[in-house]
Amino acid sequence: MLYLIGYREAGIYHIKIGIAANPLRRLKQLQTGNGHRLSVLKAIDCVAPRRVELGLHRQFSHYRKSGEWFELTAPVLAHLEQVMDRLAVDQLQNEQQPKSFYLVR
Repeated sequence: MLYLIGYREAGIYHIKIGIAANPLRRLKQLQTGNGHRLSVLKAIDCVAPRRVELGLHRQFSHYRKSGEWFELTAPVLAHLEQVMDRLAVDQLQNEQQPKSFYLVR
């Protein structure tokens, strides 16, 4: 699954764009040693998650803080979530198979 995990501080969202079979398990791993309370902001099941992840990293590269972590304003995060929503809908229409996605805030 493709996920957004992160936290908000001083109006800026610190977001990791990544992939994991189980985003909640990944959240627990990332939380270890992190002084901020992290949450899964969004996760979608998609075809070729690694390719999609790398595409999102490129598309949002000017917001990159370090590695897979990005610093986003609320409008930019909303745009990223819309991109992920469109991806999930497109796959539903193309494959006619349900794909799970959820939003946790």
